[in-house]
Amino acid sequence: MGANNKICPNCGRKMKQQVHTKNKNKKKYLREVYPNESYKIPKTPDELEYRIENAKEQKIKTYDFFISHSSKDSASVQKLIQYENQNGKNIFCDWINDVDYLKSNN
Repeated sequence: MGANNKICPNCGRKMKQQVHTKNKNKKKYLREVYPNESYKIPKTPDELEYRIENAKEQKIKTYDFFISHSSKDSASVQKLIQYENQNGKNIFCDWINDVDYLKSNN
């Protein structure tokens, strides 16, 4: 392989399409249905706060920090979450804990 190799433009798309499950029905759902699902949820901070406060996760545990951030910072945020978890802190990160809200098409 030479130093002038260009990144394959379709490689990212192919990697995103990989679904790691042995269950054929779940694989089909994850590949064909789940990415296209959307929910009608109002885009208001009050609605998000209500959903967070009443979510299953809220009943199971409490959170020390709430993180909402740009997707450009996701790698840094994941490191921060891991660091805080190792130090006994629970983090609520909107794109991790409330995936369905983020799939809203409003």
